[in-house]
Amino acid sequence: MNFTYCLNAWESSALYGDSRLPVCRA
Repeated sequence: MNFTYCLNAWESSALYGDSRLPVCRA
């Protein structure tokens, strides 16, 4: 099974300084 890894807004902001996301990566 394949899942995309999604960051929520808090995680995205903490890691990337960008809360526009969630960022999803395959």
